[in-house]
Amino acid sequence: MTSNTNRAVTMRMCGLAMALAAAACGGSSSPSAPSASAAATSITGVSVTSSATGVWLGQTHQMTATTTLSNGASQSSPAGTWGSDAPAVATVNSSGLVTTLSPGDVTVYFDATGGGRATKRLSIYADFEGTWTGNYQITSCGQTGGFSTLGFCGIWTTGSVLPFRLVITTTGSGVVSASWVLGSVNYGPTSGTAGAFYSSVTLSAFHQDSSLPSTSVWSLTQNLPNRIAGTHQLTITSNSYSGSGVVSGPIISFTKSLASLAATPTSLFTQPRTLDELASVFGLLRR
Repeated sequence: MTSNTNRAVTMRMCGLAMALAAAACGGSSSPSAPSASAAATSITGVSVTSSATGVWLGQTHQMTATTTLSNGASQSSPAGTWGSDAPAVATVNSSGLVTTLSPGDVTVYFDATGGGRATKRLSIYADFEGTWTGNYQITSCGQTGGFSTLGFCGIWTTGSVLPFRLVITTTGSGVVSASWVLGSVNYGPTSGTAGAFYSSVTLSAFHQDSSLPSTSVWSLTQNLPNRIAGTHQLTITSNSYSGSGVVSGPIISFTKSLASLAATPTSLFTQPRTLDELASVFGLLRR
């Protein structure tokens, strides 16, 4: 009996030990459910912003892209590609910096990596601002009345070169104000309203003189940064004889400075002068 009793106790102890070992190894526990992985975020919106909708020609302009994610967060400077629909008007680099090249409208866009495009429309305006010095050439000369008798076009011959200095300011509404000097004769101040994208303007000023009044007219255009083109027409009349002398021609050279060079007023024709003297006053340079 004792032997059988001991054997039974031993068997029960072994069974208990095996049960405890199985529990310790997880053998009797139920497998845990796998944790759910977080859902991947996606782009739900893209926007492009900048500080202005109009930019002066020759300036750079920074654009900023932002994406909105499906979890409600926003991301600045997201991965993507910048572009321009009018690269002749403006280009944009990989950082969203716009470089202006000519007057006109341009749409800058950003294609976000992962999907979505945003756009921003910009208008590029010509900028005549600054002091322009250079020369224009006489390509046409006309004379009537007493100017024909005096041989005006024999002195102001085609191909001759004349100097100019234009001091110009431009407002945000496209009003161009200017004064200028031809030789030592001052004109202005005067102003004109520029055309489409402020890329062209006509400026006219009258020089009142007791002997030889004159009118100076500039027709200016700007299609490239820091460059001007155009023509000038000068009409000279006389209080002593009839008719007029008219010369005109294109700008052939120029330099630009942002510093304003104030014109010094001068009273030139206090008495009638010869046409040779008149040509000298206006800075006529012989070929």
